[in-house]
Amino acid sequence: MTDDKQDLASEIERLRSAGIPAKSGRLADLFDYLAKRSLEDDPPKEAEIYADVFGRNEIADDGDSTVRVYVHRLRKKLEDYYLRQPPETGRQITLPRGEYRLTFEGDTAPDAETPPTPGRKSKPSFVLMGLIVGLLFLNILGWGLFAAHTNSKASETLDLPVWSELRDSDRPLTIVLGDYYIFGEFEDGLFLKRLIRDFDIDSRADLEAKLEGEPELDGVFGDVALEYLPVSSAFALNTLKAILIEKSPRIVQASQLQPEDLKCCDLLYLGLTSGLGSLEDLILRQGRFQTGATYDEVVDTQADKTYTSEAFLGAGSDVTYRDYAIFSATQGPSGNTIWVLAGTRDAGLVGLAEVLTDPASQINQKSDGVGDTGYAALYEIAGQRHLNLRSRLVADTLE
Repeated sequence: MTDDKQDLASEIERLRSAGIPAKSGRLADLFDYLAKRSLEDDPPKEAEIYADVFGRNEIADDGDSTVRVYVHRLRKKLEDYYLRQPPETGRQITLPRGEYRLTFEGDTAPDAETPPTPGRKSKPSFVLMGLIVGLLFLNILGWGLFAAHTNSKASETLDLPVWSELRDSDRPLTIVLGDYYIFGEFEDGLFLKRLIRDFDIDSRADLEAKLEGEPELDGVFGDVALEYLPVSSAFALNTLKAILIEKSPRIVQASQLQPEDLKCCDLLYLGLTSGLGSLEDLILRQGRFQTGATYDEVVDTQADKTYTSEAFLGAGSDVTYRDYAIFSATQGPSGNTIWVLAGTRDAGLVGLAEVLTDPASQINQKSDGVGDTGYAALYEIAGQRHLNLRSRLVADTLE
């Protein structure tokens, strides 16, 4: 065994003794497997890891990212460990991106600063000032052109077929943001121990109803005046800014939506499927696309097919995953219209908002019927860190 391999083997054993990256579990199994293959100079292929570490005969399809997710987590574990405890030798185990092998590398010392050449003179200051002024001018010009383009694009959004009914409606508009009600668990009725999100408790009224039905929980659970919004809501609002400009809507949280709000005006829901609250039974439960056993699932009741978001695989990583989003336009209880833009996770909502404001998207190319009441569509979004990489129309009611 060469000196480098011996050093690598020694460092591997040292990490194992310290419980890095984990004392047991899949991450430890993956580390041991890559360590063995790396010491043998025989780095495995993804399919081999899939079979030998995860016990599966073959990768289900090209979209299966299990191996890549665990490799990314292992890389982060190693990086975090060495960041907290830098090795005295300056050498550490790394897992290069795009490879399935462990390497033992040292930091490269920075080059010494090049001394100035004797007699070299600086360029005249007026040249530098001219460059700065020129850059400032180009920057101002660029921002001006960007603002003009943004305003122009915003003014065109409501002219797209998917928004024609909203554009022509004389009713006031309310935007409903899918928020999440948070309540607290208290110790001795005084000290807050933890915050809780329960899908069955979407508002203070729901919490009070639970406490009334289970009085032994009074003093254990309590309202803490806290709600939160998914980060994708901000992206969606920005993408749909033309509607905000033209319609001057009222904005409410889904957890604070009142029964009279369902009849007073047109409604536009922006959020995740798990944040629909009272709108879920009114809209999705009767539609073609419904939430499944969990809010990560969408069921196409016509095709009898279930689509499951993979966003949990990409949590905190650069892994690409599949997410889903539902768009629907439904007649409300007073003849009003309720539009729903709901992602199973953040990437779904971000991608859907972009699709609905893109003149070249498939939904806006269909033109007839896409904005009418009774229309519904399901989109698959390729996401990465909450962002939309590409979107695909899976099915809609015009098929």
